[in-house]
Amino acid sequence: MLLVNGGNHKGINSLRYRQLVLFFFFSCLSSVYGQSLPEIETVENLNIGKYLGVWHQIALIPNYFQKDCVDDTQAEYEVLSDDSITILNSCLSLGGERLLAAGIGRATGEPRNFARLKVSFAPKWLAWIPFVWGDYWILSIDDEYNSVLIGSPDRRYLWILSRQKFIQKEIFADYLEKAKKNEFDTSLLIYKLSSLR
Repeated sequence: MLLVNGGNHKGINSLRYRQLVLFFFFSCLSSVYGQSLPEIETVENLNIGKYLGVWHQIALIPNYFQKDCVDDTQAEYEVLSDDSITILNSCLSLGGERLLAAGIGRATGEPRNFARLKVSFAPKWLAWIPFVWGDYWILSIDDEYNSVLIGSPDRRYLWILSRQKFIQKEIFADYLEKAKKNEFDTSLLIYKLSSLR
C-alpha cells in the first residue's frame, strides 16, 4: 500500500512530484485558455454534512494523476474545520496494489461555498503556493446525495461519483447532458458499462 503524504517511499515521492507538476501545468493552461469559457453554475446551498463520506468513481475524463488507477477508485471526505475538509483518494493499480492520495479541500468565496473547492495533494509546507491548488466544483447532485457530477471551470476534469459502485442509467444520462451543456467533451469520458443499471 502506498501512502502519498508521508514517508520516503520512491512511489510516494514520485506520485507527489507528478501531482505538483500537473497542478502547475494546468494552472498555467487554465489562465491562458479558461478565460474564454462561460461560467459554470455549481450546486447552491450544498449541505457539506450530507456530502461527507465515501464516494465511488463511476466515470471520468482521464487525467495524468490517476493514470496508475485501473479499478475501485473512491474518495472519502471528512470535516477538517469550518471551511475545509480532508480528502482520501484511493484506487487499485494494475498489480492490485491499493494506492492512496491524501489531500485537503478548502471552501471558497464569501460566504464559504463548499460547492467550489480548492483542493491540494501537495505537502503542507507547499500549501502557500497557489499552483498546488486545483478547482473541484460540484456541478450537480441528486436530492438524496447519492450521486454527483464534479468538474473544473477549465473543462479539463470531469467525474461522476456515486455512493454505490453503480448508478442508474437515467441519472448517468442526465449528468452527461448537463456536462455537455457546460461545454465538457463527454466523448472523453471512460466508464464501465457494468456500472450502469
